[in-house]
Parts: sequence; structure tokens; C-alpha cells
Amino acid sequence: MVNAADSQPPPPPGAGLVDDGSEFDLFREDIVVSSSNPDLLGIVESVGGQSDSEEEVEESLERGLAKVSWYKQEDNPTTEQVSSLTVVDRIFLYHDVVARRSDPLGQSGYVSDVSILCDCKSVKTGHVTRMVSSRTLTPVQPIKLGTYVVKGMWLGKVQDCYDNVTVRLSDGSVCEFLDAEIQNVCPDGYDPDQHEDDAFGECPYYPGVLVSFSQATLKQADWLKGNRSANVSLGPSRREGRVIAVEPGSASVKWLAAGGGAGLDTERPEEYVAD
Repeated sequence: MVNAADSQPPPPPGAGLVDDGSEFDLFREDIVVSSSNPDLLGIVESVGGQSDSEEEVEESLERGLAKVSWYKQEDNPTTEQVSSLTVVDRIFLYHDVVARRSDPLGQSGYVSDVSILCDCKSVKTGHVTRMVSSRTLTPVQPIKLGTYVVKGMWLGKVQDCYDNVTVRLSDGSVCEFLDAEIQNVCPDGYDPDQHEDDAFGECPYYPGVLVSFSQATLKQADWLKGNRSANVSLGPSRREGRVIAVEPGSASVKWLAAGGGAGLDTERPEEYVAD
């Protein structure tokens, strides 16, 4: 969560003023939640009376209203009262010109450094740890559905992807499932009907989660430590282990365009990318 209490973009020329003093509370591209549904995130598309230039004042909205596109919701954007929205993240880039919230028309400056603080919610317990520096965090899945990637001079978008999941069994043996699939290596508590569109569904594998799998699936795993023959030939038909590492596996990528400097004869990469 970006703490924007004392620093935010100065009002653009022609920005409308709201009599309740909230004229500088909301800007385009702010990430917000609604008071009626604090778990749903949205991005602000426009704010009534505001603009990026004097010629482009948003006249379709009354002052005090904003258009918001909500995450994975239909019928976007919707029109919301500015007073019903809470900003949870605001984009600041190096050299953005900003002003203090307490004096938005006063002294301005430019961004020379950005520190992002996050509220982290456990996908299993729901416990929220607040004000965690983003510098101490790293994505569990650096490549996932919808991620933009580059290979050489080509820009592409991930259409499908799989993880390589390393699991420790109860006897201490360690094995790796390449390009793991939910139906074969199933995380504990995962329900495709319930979790398909939430954080658990987008990132089902993470260090510490318990997974179950059949003996047939275990036979296909790469063995990193322990007695493979004893584990795949003995014991119950359904086994369990705990994930200790997750790495990107194979991905299907739609290559969109070649970057600047690439010649016309630059060969498009293969759509299916392994590791």
C-alpha cells in the first residue's frame, strides 16, 4: 500500500473542485476499494471535473463522481461517489511532479525515490500483516497467465503456464513435479469452483502448502533426495507432501511484436516455451 497522505500529484489544469474539500482525494489510475465491498479492487478511469489538460475536462461526470473499473467484474466501468472510495495504492514514478496533500496548490517537487508498503493477507488463514516493505517481498509466481514477457527482441503475452513444484515427503525425501497440474498435484483445500478467480486460484502452489498426489503421479516425478523405489512402490495409493519451492515451468506465449531495432527478417519465437 502506498502511503500517499503527504504526497500526491498536483491538480491538473481545469480540475474541478468539490465543495466538501475532497477535490484532491482521487486521481486517474488510483487503485481503490469501495466502502460497500472493501475486498474488491478497482482502478479509477476518470474523475468528474478533472483532466490532463484544460481542453480535456471530464464533462460527462458531475463533480464528486468517478468512473471505476473493478477487478474481474462485468459491466465496467461503473460510476461511483468519490466519497465512497478509499485509495489503497497510487502510482508514483521517478521524476513525477507532486505537491503536498495539505497544500496542493503550493510548493511542488519531483519524485526521487519510492517506497511501497503492502498489506499482505494469508490465503489460508486470512490474517493480514500490514505495512510490509515491498523490498522484502518477491512474487511466488513471476510468470503467470496474462504476464507480458520478452525473448530477444520479441514482446509476448503468456496464454498458459505451468509451475515446477518441489515437494518434501513425510520421510524427508524430496521430489520435483515438472509442469504440475492441479488435478494431479492438488493443494490442500483447493476447490476449482471456489478458488478459480481468487488469489489461491491464481497462485495455488507456494512454499508451505500441503499437496496430495497419486502413486502414478509420484512415479513421474524427478527424484532429488531419498529412496525413490521405496516411495513409489509402497504405501497408500494417495500420498501427501509439503511444497518447499516453486519455479516457472513451461509456458504458452502469444508473441505480439518485435521491438525496435529488430529487422524484418527477425524470426518469431516458438509459441510454446519450456523453462
